[in-house]
Amino acid sequence: SSPEAALKIARAGLEHVHHAFEFHRGGSSVPFDQAMSSDTPALFHTAEESGSGTLEAPSLSVPYINGTLSGPALRGKLNQWARFGTIEPSAADAIRAVSETPEWLDLRGKVFVLLGAGSAMGPLPLLLSLGATIVAVDLDRAPIWSRIVSMARASPGKLVFPVKQPRAELATDDALFAAAGCNLFTHTPEILAWLAGVLPGEPLVVGQYAYLDGARHVQVALAMDAIAAGLVKRREKGSVTIASLCTPTDAFSVPRDAYAVALERFNTAPSFDKALAAMSGGRWCVKSARRPVPLADVDGGGGAEAYVVDNIALAQGPNYTLAKRIQIWRAMVAREDDGCAVSANVAPATATQSVVHARSFAWVYSGLPHFEPLEIFQQETSNAVMGALLVYDVMSPESVARPSARKLSNPLELFQLNAFHGGVWRMAFSMESIGEPAALVHWARVLRPIILLLLIAFAAAAYLLSTRTSPKPTS
Repeated sequence: SSPEAALKIARAGLEHVHHAFEFHRGGSSVPFDQAMSSDTPALFHTAEESGSGTLEAPSLSVPYINGTLSGPALRGKLNQWARFGTIEPSAADAIRAVSETPEWLDLRGKVFVLLGAGSAMGPLPLLLSLGATIVAVDLDRAPIWSRIVSMARASPGKLVFPVKQPRAELATDDALFAAAGCNLFTHTPEILAWLAGVLPGEPLVVGQYAYLDGARHVQVALAMDAIAAGLVKRREKGSVTIASLCTPTDAFSVPRDAYAVALERFNTAPSFDKALAAMSGGRWCVKSARRPVPLADVDGGGGAEAYVVDNIALAQGPNYTLAKRIQIWRAMVAREDDGCAVSANVAPATATQSVVHARSFAWVYSGLPHFEPLEIFQQETSNAVMGALLVYDVMSPESVARPSARKLSNPLELFQLNAFHGGVWRMAFSMESIGEPAALVHWARVLRPIILLLLIAFAAAAYLLSTRTSPKPTS
């Protein structure tokens, strides 16, 4: 409950995972932190591609359902989401500020290192469309680089990426794509060494966007964290901004207003939801608003409380939780200890292919909007709004991402602002307790026509049976 304790936990967690994991190469293993601190010979060369597109009158537009939101329509939707509780008011304010400040949308001269550049939730298309320079790190697979390079060439942006041969030797696109890329698992020290020397003197925004299933998610999160932390040490002090996306299915300190709304929603929950809770013996539809946590007496204030929401979803597994916790720990340590700007905003539940490829998760996502104010967003919408929040953190001098803009009473406050959480902080029930009910809601909707037909058929049969068995009147 104290800022010192929060930072101590973050430092200890990072230290432990970096030392406990091992780096394997050539039949031998060393602690991962040792591998990342050793001198590493150069492996990669640098290739560059400049786009042929033009950046004219940039503006913010957000794909949404079957249309696009911009200008007054976007501002109206932001207000609606904020009033309903789908996003925090600060997120609406930040995105609105980006839409009303077109000069922030000219990112020419800004350099973004994207670890997992082709990730579904990454900001690559948006940043290239705004003229940014992208230092792209992704797997050494030709189809990936064919897509990324083609996107860059058609944009007003610039692409910088690693290749395994000198650029002059790669005369064709096929040769270029085959030589491009790297592996965050096996080339981690070499990627750090290459990035440390790329575009010397330029400030970098280092974004961590790679995602994998299961235990590999922890490994790739740790690799990205080591690269980001290494760049903070090796580049000029204060020149590195750390960026990542927080998951809504995690535990956070939330504003008091979010706690109060969640409590009110629980107390006034619909009868159907209460029936689900009773039917499950209290396992479903569990109250989200937890008992406030007393804070340490700071400066003699006394009586202060923190409000915590725990939306960790056990179905996602411990690997997912640890991988996302590594990013939270790094955000706290980078901002408070290293003085870095940190963009770490909570993203909404998003129907990406990596999530809905499992049928059970697809059923749950379909039924979740029953529980207000939850909304599941399509990938294009999430990319746009989270990209806008990244732009705000990079361009606005007032963003909480900057230590110079705001001193936090507790480093956990960083995640309270600009949270586009999709409603999980302000709904009545914990995410863990509504997965199965959401699937039931999905199937109730899917089967509704069949159920109605069966009821109609049953009623018709009952009517026919009654007419055949009714006694005939006698004269």
